[in-house]
Amino acid sequence: YTCVVTGLDEVTRYELQIKQQCSTSELDSDYRVSSQVTTLGSTVPQVLFNIPAASAAGLLVAPLQVMVAFDQTIRAGSSAISVTKTGNTCASTGDAWRLDFSTTTNSSLWASLGFSIIGQRIVVLQPTETFFQGACTFNIIFAQHSIMPAAYDSINGNNYFTYSFAVSPPFPKASDFYNIRANNTKTSLQFSILWDSAVDFNCTATVVDLTSCQSCASGSHKDVPTASRMCEGRTGTLNMRQSDSITPVVFTISDLYPGVEYHVSCSGYSSGQSWLLTEPFPANLQQNQNVSTLTDTDSTITGCGLTVFAVCNSSTALTLSTNSISPVNLASGFTVSVEDWQQACNGGVQISAGNSVTIRFVATVSTNSMNAYVSWVQGPTRDVVYTRGSGTTESAIVSDAATFTVFSLAYWKGNSASHKTDYSMPIHVTDLRFEFASGSRILQGQSNSQPLHLAGGASLPSDITEFVADVNGVLELTVTASRNGFSDWSGVELYLCDITHGFQLQHSISAQTNSGRTATMHVNLTGQGTQLPLRLKYQTTVFIVPIWITFSPPQISVYNSAQAGAASLVGQTLLTLSLSNVPTGTLASLTGACKTPGDYLQFMVLKNGDPTQKNLSSYTTFSSSWTQGTCALLPAALSNLTLRVAVKNFQTGQFILAEGSSVSGVIAFSLPELTSDGLIDLGVNVRDATLTVDIAGGPFPDLANTVMFGTTLTSYKAELHDPLAATTGCPAEDLCSSIVRTSSSALRCTLNRCLSMACLPEHPELRLFFGDLTERAPLQNKVTFPRPIIQSVTPTQMFDVGGTRTLTFTGMYFSSPACASGNDARLQIV
Repeated sequence: YTCVVTGLDEVTRYELQIKQQCSTSELDSDYRVSSQVTTLGSTVPQVLFNIPAASAAGLLVAPLQVMVAFDQTIRAGSSAISVTKTGNTCASTGDAWRLDFSTTTNSSLWASLGFSIIGQRIVVLQPTETFFQGACTFNIIFAQHSIMPAAYDSINGNNYFTYSFAVSPPFPKASDFYNIRANNTKTSLQFSILWDSAVDFNCTATVVDLTSCQSCASGSHKDVPTASRMCEGRTGTLNMRQSDSITPVVFTISDLYPGVEYHVSCSGYSSGQSWLLTEPFPANLQQNQNVSTLTDTDSTITGCGLTVFAVCNSSTALTLSTNSISPVNLASGFTVSVEDWQQACNGGVQISAGNSVTIRFVATVSTNSMNAYVSWVQGPTRDVVYTRGSGTTESAIVSDAATFTVFSLAYWKGNSASHKTDYSMPIHVTDLRFEFASGSRILQGQSNSQPLHLAGGASLPSDITEFVADVNGVLELTVTASRNGFSDWSGVELYLCDITHGFQLQHSISAQTNSGRTATMHVNLTGQGTQLPLRLKYQTTVFIVPIWITFSPPQISVYNSAQAGAASLVGQTLLTLSLSNVPTGTLASLTGACKTPGDYLQFMVLKNGDPTQKNLSSYTTFSSSWTQGTCALLPAALSNLTLRVAVKNFQTGQFILAEGSSVSGVIAFSLPELTSDGLIDLGVNVRDATLTVDIAGGPFPDLANTVMFGTTLTSYKAELHDPLAATTGCPAEDLCSSIVRTSSSALRCTLNRCLSMACLPEHPELRLFFGDLTERAPLQNKVTFPRPIIQSVTPTQMFDVGGTRTLTFTGMYFSSPACASGNDARLQIV
């Protein structure tokens, strides 16, 4: 007879009592008691091993899977396993994973869920590809389902196994960060950053003192047209990437506001691992994060607009002209003839003596800087009244002016009251005109150069003639006055550029005809620049002569060529330059524009003479004459430098490079020699696992203060050379993966992991490079390149021949397969 007893407890001793019970109780048997038996139970699983091992310190690399081996068979249908993870930077792929395999033994279903059983006792977990990524602590729980209630939190602690491991991969850090000051502008900041691993990142600029900025924008700066932008931050180039741990990224944050201090911060994540966020900048780099844009001191204008009306009566004003006046023509002003009013308002009929005409001038101003503010003193609307006299001796001109002040952004910031410019545009109504004959010519000093409008200058208006002449050339000019009886030629003055800041020209009258109304003048040309407009002034009115003068360029030479050939990389070098084909005489003896040569000539030092490269020359000053100027040379890691002359173009207001006026091969920078202090023993570095060596010399230039635009290298570079390379053909070897300037006399080299020892001698030369430059003499016999050393070999004896035998060599400086490059034997430094 068999019976089944249910509802018993696990792992509990029981006795079974049994008797035969009859329908008549007197016939029942006595109880028989069985021996004690113990019910079975699911014992606590014991772990034989787990991979990865339990760890609090953390794994540097996330495991692809987790493996746990138990001491008992895993019973499908009575077990469950779960994984939870905690941490601030865990990968965002879900915060828990659980598999309850009590209802199925389908291994295909398990595999799809990231679970498998090997050999009945080994559990392998692989939930998703990225589940174990991130800086997290992972908690693994395995339990027998038979004692695991539906509520996860109430698992019987005596019957489940749990263990934890942490993943703590290295977070990317910035190892170098600095502002490239030489490339900063009013609206942009340029930086170089180097992370210690491949990183995807962005950088942002935010205003340091936002409260003060907002106060200025709504208070003292409220009249600045761009005040609303003053406190805005900006993001640099989106999604920048540093592809390795060696090459820094140079980036620019643009569209910033002038004269504002910004805090620049960069953040991102390890390339391909978005959960590995970059760490905040270390303390030694935080001091480089606050940088100011250049101050905007620009109070110049790009031109004025002038609309002229003939006021016929109180209700009618007819437009005579709409004009654009360039800055170079501003001082000459604008002249309107009485005849223009008569044509518009009086049907061309001459007005009688004693009658008046009214001309209305309405001006507008365009500033060169969008941050500048225009304040009108007189204007922008001015009415000028002219009354015709009864004779020919009284003034035929009535003059007025539209005047205004342009305040730069720096003025509003209180930097200096000089950061503003006052302007005056003369306006005239005249009863007199001058006409210029078409036969003007250069009598003396005509240049063979072609006119600038054919060589990149401003295009030539249809009524203008351009002449090219040497300084002190002579122009023949024929002029006719419109007014009968005019003969006051002694009151006529001639200028190049304008009457306020231009070159006043001396002239003589060679002939007079037409009852004295026509004069032929010989004009002595002096000055410098291109496309200078010629102006005739009579009384207060300036008349436009339809002629432009372009001077042939000055010729230059370097006065202090020895100093220029050894230009400093750690400070400015003064260049003194000599010129010819310029106005002569001392500045004290000259007048007008001749006293300010720097407004018309500037020197430029350019790589290969290329105008797209950065100019290394500061503003050129002239102390005593036009024939000698001085400028400061910025430190630059550039070679193949050419000195060129830039002359002002008076139609565009810009300086342009003069063709045929340059000097090459005179100006040169060179790195300081390396010193012989100390011995660089690469073998010591291998034994001590030192990653860096110091290179002595100096003074070494600072990257942040050195012009690097257009250089071959963006930083320092050190190479090992075979002194006999010309014969052996041994290639150079890069010693350093990166070089950091630690002081003016020391560079710290982070060694390359693998260095070729195929053909370099034991004591190779050390050569230093910086940008385009190399040091003047390599460092010799100061670098020791170790050779392999065999310290022991086993076995020490072999008693048979033939067959395959294995020998084990122990020593130092053996090449590593990880450093192999083809058949090239390489020394593994780390």
